[in-house]
Amino acid sequence: MRLTIKPRIQKDKWSLYWKTSMCTKTELLDPLEVEVEPSTTAKALKVRVAAMLQWEPVDELLRLEGFGA
Repeated sequence: MRLTIKPRIQKDKWSLYWKTSMCTKTELLDPLEVEVEPSTTAKALKVRVAAMLQWEPVDELLRLEGFGA
């Protein structure tokens, strides 16, 4: 099965004083064509798309101190 993924990336401008987002911008990325099996899970698809976009795995991302999830 062929899927067309239309990825977006959200960028926030943070205030370190208020510890909140001051501005949010969503950028459209180029569409990706992915061939998958019908049994493919959403988690496996997300990992595959992240690898195609050369994004770091979620478990390796860093969070600034003092910011909650």
